[in-house]
Amino acid sequence: MVCVDHLELTGLRQAGWTPARAPEDVGALQTRGLYAVVRHPLMTGLLLAFWATPHMGRGHLVFAAGSTAYILLGVCFEERDLRREFGGDYEAYAQRVRSLLPLPSRHWSSPRARGGPAH
Repeated sequence: MVCVDHLELTGLRQAGWTPARAPEDVGALQTRGLYAVVRHPLMTGLLLAFWATPHMGRGHLVFAAGSTAYILLGVCFEERDLRREFGGDYEAYAQRVRSLLPLPSRHWSSPRARGGPAH
């Protein structure tokens, strides 16, 4: 299992501020645990932390909105890199598992996926 360091979490490594990891340090595509629920569980946790508050002041709203925009942009770049790195395996995974919100995917809600007749 490969750990995410603070440079990857903030997107600085992906932006080219530091050298990329060597291919042998990358590891296999993780699809178990929280990765079976959402493709980006760290980002989902951060979004939950930013938006789950009993009082949303103006400053907190600006911070949450700005952080959300940064995360959404970062996820776009990360998805591009993951598709390039893992190819068809990542494409199949992306079809099964949602990106950030742990809701049932289209695949789960189709009658054929549940074993029922297709209409």
